[in-house]
Amino acid sequence: MQAIVKVANISHGLYAAELEGQGRYVVFELFDSFEPMLGDQIAHPDLCAEGNATFSNLTQGCEFDVFVQAVCEPSQVNQLCHL
Repeated sequence: MQAIVKVANISHGLYAAELEGQGRYVVFELFDSFEPMLGDQIAHPDLCAEGNATFSNLTQGCEFDVFVQAVCEPSQVNQLCHL
């Protein structure tokens, strides 16, 4: 499963990535020193599973630890990312 990082609230460590072909977003909190960039393509066998996970950044060729908070509709992204 893949997604593209579309939203970043770096001060809160919150990100949202659009799930490829679904129109929904996965919202996650970064638990790593590596920060994904807007436009990065990320992957995980199940991006929708809430809880701790290690995502792969296909754009930059590395992995990073996150806590998946929610899968949501586009209208909920700003609220969940505290924007």
